[in-house]
Amino acid sequence: MIDKWLERAGTQLIYLCVQGAHGPIPNLPRQACLQLQINVLRKYSGRIYHLEGVTPHLLQEMSGSRLRGLQCLIFDLDRSDLGNCLLNLPSFAPNLRRLAVDEKITELRPSQTSIFSLHTWNHLTHLTTRVSGYKKWMRILEACPNLQCALFHYSHTVSLSEDAFSTLLNLPSLYTLTIVLVDPHPINLQLFRHLELPSLNTFRLGSFHQPSFTFNSEIEHDLHLAYQQISGIRCLSLFFDSLMSRLNWFAGEFLPNFLYIEELDIQDCFDLAMFFFELNQFQKYGQVPSLPRLQVLSLDIRQDCEFDFSSNGDFVEFVQSRSSSEYSSAYYLPFQVVVYVNKDATHVYAPMVEKVRSMNLPVYLTVWDEETGHRGSRWKYRLDAGLSRVAVNNKSTANANQRN
Repeated sequence: MIDKWLERAGTQLIYLCVQGAHGPIPNLPRQACLQLQINVLRKYSGRIYHLEGVTPHLLQEMSGSRLRGLQCLIFDLDRSDLGNCLLNLPSFAPNLRRLAVDEKITELRPSQTSIFSLHTWNHLTHLTTRVSGYKKWMRILEACPNLQCALFHYSHTVSLSEDAFSTLLNLPSLYTLTIVLVDPHPINLQLFRHLELPSLNTFRLGSFHQPSFTFNSEIEHDLHLAYQQISGIRCLSLFFDSLMSRLNWFAGEFLPNFLYIEELDIQDCFDLAMFFFELNQFQKYGQVPSLPRLQVLSLDIRQDCEFDFSSNGDFVEFVQSRSSSEYSSAYYLPFQVVVYVNKDATHVYAPMVEKVRSMNLPVYLTVWDEETGHRGSRWKYRLDAGLSRVAVNNKSTANANQRN
């Protein structure tokens, strides 16, 4: 039946995702893999553009294939199968541009240490993977000079001074960088010490294990280099339980470094009341403009977050000030707040939105359905699907505009 359906599709590119009734199949039966290889992969190899859910059996059956049209590959493999698969990429996916691997791709057997010398890495534009340690993070970036979009699940190992990397690395095309901290440690700004990111447009940072947003390096040189690399971004996304663990730091010291932000995306923050209080204080009394180009403020709120923005004076005052002619006349898109909530929380937040909209405030509600998933996939889906109003296609002019 699949074969007939694909025949009717003519010359259309094929987006293939191997799944069962309840998600990806880690151990798809060998016979099913063989049938998929014969009836789909081999027959339509030139049209397969996206392949997701590659299992060990399917990988074995694919080893002799050559999928010239394959540009996006998402693995469903454990570490024991991963090494051989990556070594075979140049043969069965010579034109690969997007790769997602839910494993630490640098933790391979000694015989596979030459893996990053393969031309596949040089051609990648999108990469999602796990990495442990600064040196391995830099090794991956060095192997992928043409990256445009990267998502790293990052864990710390030894101190960065013991895991040194001395080469200055320029990634001229990288416009979206996402770092998810997978252990209970704040981000170390030395990660940016040897990076140049001239085109960075979107920076996303968060953790499901580190509750507070902060840095573990107070060295002025590291702070300067980190801010230098990300100060020109247009979109900043943060997901932490707390943004205000240090009094006056987030609004007073961190945000003033970003004069070009058009969208600020906040997810799962429990101290939103303090967040808006500090934003207002800095907006009134700060010595430099506070987010002068901000067009969209996105709030992804957990159901158990006790924040009634409709009765919070700081929230109302901030939105009113941002909707004034002082800010809206300078840029072509007016300011707005988008509130994202789970379907079960609609009855709590819909009346709040209705109340603030009766004050002529530009606040809108977006409700996630049950299929959107847990907080991590919800966050990733919203941003990767291009649902934000700040278009990613501005990336080609972002670097030039930020210095005008």
